[in-house]
Amino acid sequence: MPIELRKVSKDVVAELQHQWLEPLSKLPDVPDAPYEMAVAWAEKSPESPSGTDVHCIYDREKEEALAIATFKPVFPNNPDGWLKVMNIGLSPWFDLRQPETEESNRFTRGKILGQIASSLVIGGLELATSVGVKKVKIYASNEITLEFFELVVSTMDTELYKLSELSVDTHGNWLVFTVG
Repeated sequence: MPIELRKVSKDVVAELQHQWLEPLSKLPDVPDAPYEMAVAWAEKSPESPSGTDVHCIYDREKEEALAIATFKPVFPNNPDGWLKVMNIGLSPWFDLRQPETEESNRFTRGKILGQIASSLVIGGLELATSVGVKKVKIYASNEITLEFFELVVSTMDTELYKLSELSVDTHGNWLVFTVG
């Protein structure tokens, strides 16, 4: 599945409204509020202060928005700077209360969630380079998210770490990637 990060624009917001919010009217067991807040936050992102950007994690094959996240540089172009990745919001398709999330689909969901997580890491490292920092900090908003990211890291190839001079650590609910 080819996944890419797309900076949120008016077109991306329109896709989020169509793909995330419209189907919710047919799903009474799935609450609208978290998804409405995520889309509203994405819509306001061009007005965000100090270089904060919202990006969509996008499946190019299915033309589908899988998740959104905030990327905020802290002390850009500074050796002590970093890029924060926060406010990760997943598509309603991943909500277990949705009737279409059948047992057969749960295995697929796990694989796609892993791809989203690795896209956040790789995309974060690429964006960090573009703002002149060597560190990416991804915020896990709860223990489940933190455990999931730790699982992703534990399955990454250790040779890749050595070749790329990448180190990984945790600081509370922050998963920290440092290059060099």
